[in-house]
Amino acid sequence: MNKRTIPILLVLIAVGLFNRSIAQSTAKITIIDQKPLKPVLELLIALKPVTFYYASADAATHHLPTGTQTGLIPAEVKQVLPELVVSHNQLLTSAKGPSKSTSYESVESGKLIILLLKAVQELQAQINQLKVLSDYLPAKTTYNDEGSLWNGRLICIRPL
Repeated sequence: MNKRTIPILLVLIAVGLFNRSIAQSTAKITIIDQKPLKPVLELLIALKPVTFYYASADAATHHLPTGTQTGLIPAEVKQVLPELVVSHNQLLTSAKGPSKSTSYESVESGKLIILLLKAVQELQAQINQLKVLSDYLPAKTTYNDEGSLWNGRLICIRPL
């Protein structure tokens, strides 16, 4: 196995009620070159971006943005790429009564970006293959009225 270890910079932010502190530290990660990502283009094509808005009561309770939003529905993403979905638990406090716990799921956009990068690389590989294939096509072609190619290397035969 071909492994490399590199140091990375960690920035830890601790947010208190009245103060903020930022700490920097270093850690090492091990990159495994022998295990590249699997092809992801078809998986990403299966995802369905949507436009939505949060119900006003939920937006106020959970401190969610108002207005039109765009994104992915975590339940649908979980069927295609479950590693992108993360579960959260949140304690809701209210001046009216006792606190209650709620949970929700979200899509980790950082992991999605890496998969999108992989998909772009796959598309570029397909483009490069098509460029090689296009070298075998004739430079100038003549088509008849049905669209068949006559003066090139390719001939399309249509049934009568």
